[in-house]
Amino acid sequence: MPGERENMSAARRDGLWLAGSFAMLAVSGLVINLIIAFVRGPSALGLFNLSFAFYIFASQFAVFGAQYAALYHVSLHAGTEDGKVAATASLMCAVFFSCVTAFAVYRARAWAAELMDSPDLVHSLAAVAAGLFFFSVNKVFLNLLNAHRRIKDYALGAFVRYGALTLGVIAIAPLPLPAWSPAAALPCAEFVTCLYLCRRCRGLVAWRADLKRLGMWVEKTCGYGIRVSATGVIVELNTRVDILILGCFEPDAVVGLYSFAALLAEGLGQLPMLGRVYNDPRIARLWMERRADDLRLLARRTRLFWWGGMACLSVLVCFLYTPVLALLPRGAEYGEAAPVLAVLLFGVTVSAGYVPLSGMLQQTGYPGEQSLQTLCVFLLNAGGNAALIPFWGIYGAAVGMALSQVGMVVILRRFVKRTLRIAI
Repeated sequence: MPGERENMSAARRDGLWLAGSFAMLAVSGLVINLIIAFVRGPSALGLFNLSFAFYIFASQFAVFGAQYAALYHVSLHAGTEDGKVAATASLMCAVFFSCVTAFAVYRARAWAAELMDSPDLVHSLAAVAAGLFFFSVNKVFLNLLNAHRRIKDYALGAFVRYGALTLGVIAIAPLPLPAWSPAAALPCAEFVTCLYLCRRCRGLVAWRADLKRLGMWVEKTCGYGIRVSATGVIVELNTRVDILILGCFEPDAVVGLYSFAALLAEGLGQLPMLGRVYNDPRIARLWMERRADDLRLLARRTRLFWWGGMACLSVLVCFLYTPVLALLPRGAEYGEAAPVLAVLLFGVTVSAGYVPLSGMLQQTGYPGEQSLQTLCVFLLNAGGNAALIPFWGIYGAAVGMALSQVGMVVILRRFVKRTLRIAI
């Protein structure tokens, strides 16, 4: 019994650390965007979010699944020499792919700036390229800590990363520097995080290893990483495809207006993800025990709770949006985005009942169908934005994103009914 109590206490502490790192992510994103918005204006905000969209998308190619390979293989061999060699192999794969991706982004920066009609994007993408190398190494280090169940160190690494990025933007934004300069906080934050994580993970990596053994693990980790990387690329691109397509047709100031509203909607949209963290293990357990009726009951309760809660929050945010902006410096510049926010929050509210259930296929043993479902949602999102933005501009982006969230509900329901033979 004392052992069980200690395990429960440790689990609660780990949960609090993870919740804290999640809160830090949300707060840092909000602070960064608000600082740039009210100190630099819509054009600088649009440029930063456009650069960040490129960064998020390219980062998945920079790490190319090496972080998942580290988590999987090191979890199986934690505390052994094979675990350390697998960690080294994952780092080697990450470094290789990050160098290739960073070089590609740097070489393509002028072409991207011309495509987006944003001259300053040339300089901000140079900063993005520099940050990609450290990003991939940091992702592997963080997953090594997770594989060894060092949750506190994992959470502290996330704190350092988000905190360094936020402090970097706060320091740079008020200075009389070019519009692209806030993007320089990205490589600086990743570098600081890398120094911290190197110290925390130095005992988890084999700094010397037999070449034949290392080569075998490089082959295994690269193969595993490549197989699982597609889902990560699609998921991350799906969160930024609207901004990337909007940047092809509209100036940075319009992208800034849209991204300001999208930030608020995305922040609310992250809340149902807490429901997924809670539901995922329960779904796996109910499916394993063949309790289909209880699974349907869980889905029904989840829908009602999150639809009701998100509807109330969305109405409150829409009601307060314009009055609160009037109290802030340069707030009136973002008042035009009120209709965009309303459309985005409609999509967030509709999808809120199903986001906590969105891992159902994966948790019941159908990861392939989960990937296909994710791909379908991405294609709907990208197709809707590509079709609507040229005609409706910022409103087309909002409608395209909202339609993809409504479509996510339809697609998830159909996949679950076809695969699991249950209706949710």
